Amino acid sequence: MFHRSKDLSVANYEEASSYFRELDLNVNWAVYKNFDAMGLVKWLGAFDKTEMVGYAVFVEAPNLFHCQAKMGICSVIYLDPKYRRGSAGVRFIKYVENVARALECHYMQFSISKRQKRVHKLFVNLGYRFREAVVSKKL
Repeated sequence: MFHRSKDLSVANYEEASSYFRELDLNVNWAVYKNFDAMGLVKWLGAFDKTEMVGYAVFVEAPNLFHCQAKMGICSVIYLDPKYRRGSAGVRFIKYVENVARALECHYMQFSISKRQKRVHKLFVNLGYRFREAVVSKKL
């Protein structure tokens, strides 16, 4: 299983690096480890029977402007391209939502690439709204 999750991580990085060519992958594992020790990081897998075909990573976080609202902030959601047609993506997103809901998160936020137009449509069809635009620039 570990090898498959590593393969998916590499595939995700290769896909994401096509969007962020100027940035090298340099995960801050110490921060993940600290968040994990506090119980705030959730690592979720998508499976086809026993084969891992995707994963998501989200952090439980307070909303700094609405203290009564806890957020689930999903920085990574990846599904093997072979599973992106059909209902696997919808089922996986709903699974992530259900985990967040069980943790009493009030809102779920996903980071998705601006280039992934089909993914935008999928999230809108699931009731998500684009609330903010994120701009980035290498300094």
